Amino acid sequence: MMVAMAVFLLLGSALALFMNSSISAYRTNMARKKAYSSALSVLTILGSDLENAFLAPGDRNPDVDVKFVCSREPNGCSKLVFVAFSPDPAADPDDRGLREIAWYTDGAAPPFRLLRAERVAVGGEHSLFASLSPDDGGTACDMVGYFALVFFPDAGALTDEGSEVTPDQLRDGVPVWDSTRGILPDFPWKADDSADDPWDDILPERVRVVLTVFPTFGMRAYLMEDAPAEATTLKVDTTEGFPPPGNDLESFVLVDSEWMRIVQVTGDSFTVERGARGTSPAAHSSGAEVRAGYSFMKVVYIPCHGKAVR
Repeated sequence: MMVAMAVFLLLGSALALFMNSSISAYRTNMARKKAYSSALSVLTILGSDLENAFLAPGDRNPDVDVKFVCSREPNGCSKLVFVAFSPDPAADPDDRGLREIAWYTDGAAPPFRLLRAERVAVGGEHSLFASLSPDDGGTACDMVGYFALVFFPDAGALTDEGSEVTPDQLRDGVPVWDSTRGILPDFPWKADDSADDPWDDILPERVRVVLTVFPTFGMRAYLMEDAPAEATTLKVDTTEGFPPPGNDLESFVLVDSEWMRIVQVTGDSFTVERGARGTSPAAHSSGAEVRAGYSFMKVVYIPCHGKAVR
């Protein structure tokens, strides 16, 4: 009788363990599917927007209303505002079917909402270039950990003196873009008096989009001890389900609002490089949440790249 009960308890424990493992795997797969679906939608819409990016020459753009401007926000994410053709074949030919489009995040720390705003007009008092708030846009994706654009220049469009493109810029791109060459102080090819001169406006040749989406289940742990700003080892309660090191796209963890690159995983510890993805090293207390996400990348070529359409 005792033997039978022991066997029964053993089988019951094994069944419970199997069921818990199956439920966890199911929830992980569903969370991954949702993240992939959300990212696919964002990359498809954003890709279409970028492919329709437009610059007008000076005689058709005397007020320099047509721009393509992307900055990096304090939260490390990109904010992009630009003018594009409307893909609608029924668009009004008098305004050439142009519209303002903005992609940006809300909040100071992840998870963010990724927002998309559209205005069927260019310039004026209510321009998205002049003012942009979370209320202006609709949610394109929630549970976003990171959204960043990198721009690759058309070297042939930057021919004026002092505007040479370096091999590093051609290979790695730049994190900001200013088609006017006169608005963003950190734009590498900023030129004097260019803000009011539409004839030297430029678009990038291509744009690399990186989007990280947090899953609704998994990829979550907690610090087991304090992590000073200079610490390179994070002791956590589990590393199960987190991305392995060595992947330039996905090997990152987020603690509070600081991203860190995963260098090594040993047991329940991460070895990390601090202050990744445009964030700064900071001290984190025991119990702080550690998260990772699914990261996606898309490269979009700009048909209208180079200087303004003539």
